[in-house]
Amino acid sequence: MPNMNKGDFIGANAYITGGSSGIGFAIAGEMMELGSNVLLVARDEKKLAQAAAKLEAKKNSNGQRLDWLSLDIGDWQRLKSLLPEKVKTFGPPDILVNCAGIAYTHYFEKIDYQRFTEVINTNLMGTWGVTRALVQYLKERRGYIVNVSSSLGFIGSFGYTAYAPSKFGIVGFSEALRPELKPFGVRVSVLCPADTDTPQLVEDRRNMLPEVQALNGAVGLMQPQEVAKALINGMIKERFMIIPGFMNKLAYLLKRIAPWLPNLIMDGIVKNVQRKGE
Repeated sequence: MPNMNKGDFIGANAYITGGSSGIGFAIAGEMMELGSNVLLVARDEKKLAQAAAKLEAKKNSNGQRLDWLSLDIGDWQRLKSLLPEKVKTFGPPDILVNCAGIAYTHYFEKIDYQRFTEVINTNLMGTWGVTRALVQYLKERRGYIVNVSSSLGFIGSFGYTAYAPSKFGIVGFSEALRPELKPFGVRVSVLCPADTDTPQLVEDRRNMLPEVQALNGAVGLMQPQEVAKALINGMIKERFMIIPGFMNKLAYLLKRIAPWLPNLIMDGIVKNVQRKGE
């Protein structure tokens, strides 16, 4: 798809992991409205079926296709056989959006080995696995890969010693992958949203550390549709780093030009919360 524009989404096959809810679902909706054929990939069959039913209303042509695949992207053995099989029936991908992931917050010493590896395996290894299983098709079709990281992929934050490394890893993976695939006409972008109003965030907030709550409140909350629209605009402009939201962009800029400043702000917020809790 050379010279990316909105017309290139028409008839394109978009594979979206984590597409049953949250940001992934919003991205699927945007791409459906632009005329893409969408394959949703997630673990929960019930949620996938519900998401697909909602997305049916966004079809803008009779020939537009929508399908789903129940798959745990952290299961490499299943993934490497099921995805190529799905390609045979749905068609090869023109666009891959690696959006599936899990979050977990706790104090470092409260995170056990099993929980840490679960987060890394799903977020980082899952992104690697899906990309590895589909990259040959994307090369053949000069496609587009979007890996979804987070603002915690460029700023490590209190309470995220499992999640942040997985998201930093996605940024590094994407940076290394981009020049390898460029000669084949495949573009690579990494999406780094800040806190977004998703079912996962609602679940996380039930047991969120007070320090994390305070830090998240300082940044603000985005809506999934905002993030999805920012992604489409970033893809059209072929930006490598796609960073939705003014405050998020500001945080990224500060981290680059004055890396000490975000740390200073974070330390101040954490200290204030802990002082109140004494």
